[in-house]
Amino acid sequence: SSGINAEYGDGKEDKDIRMVHRNEHGKMVHTLEKRSHYSVVEQPGAKPLGMFVPEQCTGKGIAVGLLDYLTSRNIATDDLICLGGDNTNANTGYMGGAIREFELMVGRPLQRGM
Repeated sequence: SSGINAEYGDGKEDKDIRMVHRNEHGKMVHTLEKRSHYSVVEQPGAKPLGMFVPEQCTGKGIAVGLLDYLTSRNIATDDLICLGGDNTNANTGYMGGAIREFELMVGRPLQRGM
């Protein structure tokens, strides 16, 4: 498994086709739902790693989504020294932001990049 030195993420709320089903007339219909998508970028080098959709758009939900995303791709967090994103409370909140929640999950403090 390979590791990365820094990871930066950014969220964007989009409308997704969430569910396709048949209505009372037998016609296939879909439901649009707003969901937040988070891009994951490795630094240095600005290498795009992909994106994930957290179950919840809270600091903890984003942190869990990120850790699950990295783990599912065999990307080790042992060498990770910096976690960054935009300056929203969901990312940077000192008690419940994604960076703090991620630090608690990996068991060590990280540098913060904004």
